[in-house]
Amino acid sequence: MKRFLIFVLSIILVFCLTACSKAEINGETGESEIISPEEDAEMEGTAVNIMCGEYILEMELADTVAAKGFEAKLISGNISVQMRGYGDFEMVGGLGFSLARNDVYVKAVTGDVMLYSGDQIVIFYGSNSWSYTRIGRIKNATREGLLDFFGTTGEVTIVFSKGTK
Repeated sequence: MKRFLIFVLSIILVFCLTACSKAEINGETGESEIISPEEDAEMEGTAVNIMCGEYILEMELADTVAAKGFEAKLISGNISVQMRGYGDFEMVGGLGFSLARNDVYVKAVTGDVMLYSGDQIVIFYGSNSWSYTRIGRIKNATREGLLDFFGTTGEVTIVFSKGTK
């Protein structure tokens, strides 16, 4: 019972801090997005699929504000991103919207999905050290598997969608 009470108080505190902060979550208005209980319940038990043509990968979301914002955007529908290869270690593309970021200097590795500059998503098939905000990680990712997934054109459209766990 004590743990449950601490958990509830923590949620209330996080909600209050989020609602009162001026952190940019919606890049167009500068206002914080608040997810209603109905939307929150709608996202329960979902995973994120990453589709390219007929291929589908599953991404496990990180426990970050950016990942929660990304997941909330999926309530409105799929997110399509035109991605291009960069530096023989990543695919990068603009989201068309901004997410809250909490960049930390990390070594990203194969399968990591990161937010860069608040409005670009990066999928790694190699490694790189830079300041990113973690969005998630592709399950069972290998360099060879991701290179096959992206193909050889250098540019590809990736579609993120809700999945089921």
